[in-house]
Amino acid sequence: MTKQYLLTLLFLAGLLLAGCQSDDMAVPAPETGSVRTLKITASMPLEGNAGTRVTASQKEGSKNIELRWKERDVIQFYFKQENKIIKGDAILLLNFSADGKRAEFTVPVPGTVNTAYPFDLYGVHGAQSSILDNAIVLDGRPSGFQPLDKIAVPIFFKAQDLTDVTALDVVFRHYGALHVATLKNSSPFGLSPRNIFLSIAGNPWFHQGTGQTIPVYDLISETVLQKLIPFDALPSVPLSPLVTGDNTKLAQWVMPNGQNPPGFALALTLNDGLTISSDT
Repeated sequence: MTKQYLLTLLFLAGLLLAGCQSDDMAVPAPETGSVRTLKITASMPLEGNAGTRVTASQKEGSKNIELRWKERDVIQFYFKQENKIIKGDAILLLNFSADGKRAEFTVPVPGTVNTAYPFDLYGVHGAQSSILDNAIVLDGRPSGFQPLDKIAVPIFFKAQDLTDVTALDVVFRHYGALHVATLKNSSPFGLSPRNIFLSIAGNPWFHQGTGQTIPVYDLISETVLQKLIPFDALPSVPLSPLVTGDNTKLAQWVMPNGQNPPGFALALTLNDGLTISSDT
């Protein structure tokens, strides 16, 4: 009995000693690299390309679209390291140049990204985005026709194989295009449009949804996919009444599919339910 009792005491003492040793052991933190923020200087796409949701305007007598950042625009960031994609912060723009062409901001690096090893950085503005099937997908649905200075046109940038960088200059790019139409009311009375759309004869020249799927742009592979994804409904901007003789610039954003445009007309549904077309 005495021997068994002593063995039990020795066993318990060993457990207590092991517990004390475990408490005193330092657990090394995971390596994340020394760079934890990135200073980004972002430039708008060159003139002549489609505009963005930032203030967009068209030069008189020119097809070029002038682009401007505006206060409180938001850029959503994504990081990719090896085969892992991490959604970063959405950064609010508060510091941009006087001409609105360049903006500066600081981006926090997620703790799961080790900046001592190569990683990729992506930024998205003007579009809904998500991580799906190990890809970063951007909404590719065509917008409705809206005033040029109010339409949201998505842009993105990508910077790859970054290591221990603290500052970065990036230029945004487009993955879609704008239709810009000048609408003139030649009737002797004012019009109150509820909806404006293209009446297309033949196959459209831009990507559309098919059944339950919608077109999305894969930011990593830069390809167009059809995916079942619950993006929010596209925003709708109320259209202003058109007085007699009035000219209004309206724009629609689309992702071209490589097809040549067939015959089409611009159609309006008025508030009273009547639909009129530019070819009638």
